[in-house]
Amino acid sequence: MNERPSYLPEMPVRRTPEDYIPRARNAPGPAPAPDAPTALPAQGTDAPVSPSRRPRRQRPSGTVEPEAKPEREPSPRITLAGRLGTEVMLRTTPKGQPLGRFALAIPTEDGAARYETILVFGDRVARVQEFHKGDAVEVVGYLHEREVTGRDGASKTRREVYATVVRAR
Repeated sequence: MNERPSYLPEMPVRRTPEDYIPRARNAPGPAPAPDAPTALPAQGTDAPVSPSRRPRRQRPSGTVEPEAKPEREPSPRITLAGRLGTEVMLRTTPKGQPLGRFALAIPTEDGAARYETILVFGDRVARVQEFHKGDAVEVVGYLHEREVTGRDGASKTRREVYATVVRAR
């Protein structure tokens, strides 16, 4: 009674954990199951394919590679010197990263001041907390511009400096 009835599916080959460990070709080890395919069949044939190995889709000849996205030019590193125009405002990004924001008053040649918004991320925020409004600092960072929708619905461009270094002058 070793015959299986035709209505029962064929039993899969039982594998051991060692069968799943990658090894070099021609390395000693258990032989593959006798009914397991040893090579991939040629494309277009109806030969059985092992479920773990599928033939690679070949790209039709004459197709063009997709174009790479145009890269934005990285903004140059800038150095600003001035005084803190506001206290450092602390908050946390949605991903939990600390963020510090403050205004830097940069004196102009005519005696007025130009203000830049400075953003500080990560562990640098702890070092920036020691500064207070009016302290003279030097900021090294990168200028970023982003579009913001105002309360009136108009689109505005915000200029911010992402600081890499903030030190006392």
